[in-house]
Amino acid sequence: MHALITGSRIPIALEMIRKLGRSGHMVAASDSARTAPGNHSRYVQTSFVTSSPRYETHRYIGQIERRLKTHPVDILIPTFEEVFYLSRHRARLSPLAELFFPGFDLLRQLHDKVAFLDLARELKIPTHPSVTATSREELAEATQEFEHFIARAAYSRGGARLFTNAGPLAGRTTLGACAPTPTNPFLVQPFVPGRDICSHSIVHHGTVVAHACYVHPVMLSHSTGLAFESVNDPETLEIAQRLCEATGYHGQISIDFMRTNARLVAIECNPRPSFGLSMMPDEMFVEALQSRVPPRPRVAPAGVRRKMAFAVLHNVVTAPLTARKEVDALLHGGRDIFIDRHDLRPVLYQLAGFALMIRDWIARRHTAQSSFGDAFTHDTVWDGDKIN
Repeated sequence: MHALITGSRIPIALEMIRKLGRSGHMVAASDSARTAPGNHSRYVQTSFVTSSPRYETHRYIGQIERRLKTHPVDILIPTFEEVFYLSRHRARLSPLAELFFPGFDLLRQLHDKVAFLDLARELKIPTHPSVTATSREELAEATQEFEHFIARAAYSRGGARLFTNAGPLAGRTTLGACAPTPTNPFLVQPFVPGRDICSHSIVHHGTVVAHACYVHPVMLSHSTGLAFESVNDPETLEIAQRLCEATGYHGQISIDFMRTNARLVAIECNPRPSFGLSMMPDEMFVEALQSRVPPRPRVAPAGVRRKMAFAVLHNVVTAPLTARKEVDALLHGGRDIFIDRHDLRPVLYQLAGFALMIRDWIARRHTAQSSFGDAFTHDTVWDGDKIN
């Protein structure tokens, strides 16, 4: 198998590249960032730098199209939100390789937090009640519906800019900093304490062939996972199967859940890979990717631990007095996502990319691009805007 992995700055892209390379498969990689760690892995035979999927979409699609014509591959696998731009122009790309992602309309429905919850309710997947706000005035009114609330933009990622009056993020974002619109409304729900659980599934035309679920022992700012541990939760698989079968999904899909005292509740869907892929043994991932459909989905074993050591260390340095979980993750958190003694160059490019990310954040901190995460992905995300 020969695969092209796009979005190779994303940590899970490097994981995918290594799994394929260690299994003897050919890998090409691309990204619009020159420092993308995946482009510099020893397991990559060819790599190239593209234009921005978001800001120069036509040029980007043309570059991918020409590359597929001059350097043919069997399968094209996106790893982040460049998938929306690729899918919007799938008619140009589909004759050139298998596209391991669904059509644009389904991607949009799953990515939109409001539309996903509507679909989940149709499929009788448990969710929290919600109110949709398309303006700041509607958002202020919607928050009065619940004593404790949490509000998020329909198009957002990584727990960025959550507006809530409860939990550890209460008050971190103000009403004035929120800007709901009809094209990117806010979803307002009750704040319900529970345990966050995430899933990752590999799916072929509606059939889940491999599945992993995991928790975050360590998080950045109570929103983004920095350390990961696989768990056994069969209900996440049942829900993923129900969703994928109903939609005919094809590709990799991730679902965020919360397990409360009463039940498992679906929170949002990311129609792309997640760190659950790290929980899968190489052979399990590769066989699933090749559409070797087992009699029943293969499930990643519980107890696998992975970490991003540099990010975990940041938490230790900034809050040493409360860093018990972080120290435990550093000492006992399993293999690092980036550090591999057989493939060290990506570590250097990760550090270089981090330096550039800080520079970019400083340049953008007075605009809507106001967080490190925004600086890291601003040229490849999709927030519901029209794609030409």
